[in-house]
Amino acid sequence: MATPTFLDPTSTNLLSPVIANTGLTKLTPSRNAAPWIYCNYPEILDHNGTGMAFAKQGYYVNQQTINGAASLFYSHWYQGTGNMKYRIHIWNANSSSATITRNNIGHTTNWGNAATAVTGFYSSASKTITVAANGSGWLTDEYVISAGVPFSGMISFSTNKSVVITVYAYKDASDIKGTEVAYPYKYEHAHSLGVYSGKGTGSFLTFSHGNISVSKLKSTPYRYSTNANGATIRNNNELVPISIVGTNKTADVTSSDTTLTNLGNWGAQNYHTIKFTNDTNSAVTIYGYVGSNSGGNTQVINRGGVVKSYVFSDQPSGKHTWRWCKIVLPAKDTCSFDFQQVLASYGMAASFQEWKVE
Repeated sequence: MATPTFLDPTSTNLLSPVIANTGLTKLTPSRNAAPWIYCNYPEILDHNGTGMAFAKQGYYVNQQTINGAASLFYSHWYQGTGNMKYRIHIWNANSSSATITRNNIGHTTNWGNAATAVTGFYSSASKTITVAANGSGWLTDEYVISAGVPFSGMISFSTNKSVVITVYAYKDASDIKGTEVAYPYKYEHAHSLGVYSGKGTGSFLTFSHGNISVSKLKSTPYRYSTNANGATIRNNNELVPISIVGTNKTADVTSSDTTLTNLGNWGAQNYHTIKFTNDTNSAVTIYGYVGSNSGGNTQVINRGGVVKSYVFSDQPSGKHTWRWCKIVLPAKDTCSFDFQQVLASYGMAASFQEWKVE
């Protein structure tokens, strides 16, 4: 059985054209059942010194009750003055101690560094946090954010009993009183779509591509999208509806209310399984490509624990496609493998992938 080669995002493997969004195979991935705490509203924190969602003004960014496995994603842009702090709190209202296992964590700041949150997530060590009965603790370190800087992060964790997870933005830890409420929700424009904080279900998606024959691949490249919200290229069951904290509203890409159609799964782990069968009498070389739409984004691929990434953009790189995989497949041979692909924060959502014989 042949094995794939993981290609670096270097000059010979980076291309300017966007992968065609025609002839796409519409897929139906499965999502895990774990809650996903999603924090992207307000997208801009402390805009014009308003203290949006700051603890001192009596607000939190997000708050959810979790019991068992869960994940958390955040992405914001701090536009205030001086430094801001961002941290995730744990409250244990039980009569005995609670154990929280932080399995993975990644955090990043500044434009162009979005992939660091994902690569850090994959390379991080686990940590056990014990919170006393009727006590509190912290799921993360205190992140200090400079003025004018975007930041994002990913966390996976599990609890052995029900605890309250609260996401705070603040200037000083003394601002946190424990009586905060959700920052009032209103439509906030971001690339003509809404941004949200709340909770969804399932940040780990499995795409099963099945068996693809070389004879078919020779005539028709295999293409599909991920993280796309356009109706003609959107996969079924992919974009995670978000129940917006502090409201009875749900952000859902299929909503009739266009202010509630969501952006598209930043930070979701897209797990792909695929098999190629060479049903011809000659050896072939198959290449796999991943790329952005014309607006650009950041792609991270984890292949067997080896993690690589690239930032696609109109400026300065002008590159929108990465030839990331090569398979030399002898006649009558097969190649089965898996990989994870994550869309990191800050970029436009649509991602395209293509496999073809060259």
